[in-house]
Amino acid sequence: PVPHQMRFVLASAAIVGLVRGLAHRSQPGRMPRGVEKASKVCVVCDRPFTWRKKWERCWDEVTTCSKACNAERRRAAKQQRRAGPEALPEGGQKSCDLCARSVDLLVRCRVDETRRWNMVCGKCWHDVSGGVQDGDADHPYYQYGGLWKNRRSQKARRQPNAARHDDEAP
Repeated sequence: PVPHQMRFVLASAAIVGLVRGLAHRSQPGRMPRGVEKASKVCVVCDRPFTWRKKWERCWDEVTTCSKACNAERRRAAKQQRRAGPEALPEGGQKSCDLCARSVDLLVRCRVDETRRWNMVCGKCWHDVSGGVQDGDADHPYYQYGGLWKNRRSQKARRQPNAARHDDEAP
């Protein structure tokens, strides 16, 4: 026989334990029991893998199932970069934002009221800047922002010190 006060203490302790247990299960980021976990397919080994607690903050960015597969993915990307311009589309050239022509030299500049940076080829650069590096009165929104050169260019390898006239730029 348990005294009346002792029964009250035991009952309240059971309720507190029950509430703590429910609160523990409903914590954010915790998968409830009996619910199927989210799954993805590894981009390296093509095997399915499921959600893990350590990925709760970055599940959207997770693409590989393990550290080994992630290392393999990075190793393959590094080999592709080192393969040279033959492995890259168009020999590493980039396209002009205005005319979409692929070139080895682009000028970074702002050309209109949106103040967005554009990469333009030499021909388009003359049109947007008036042929002057700092622009002129006819081109009030023009602002020079630097050059991009294709270091993988075959022309650059053939003529290391000679002046190249592929695209005129400032």
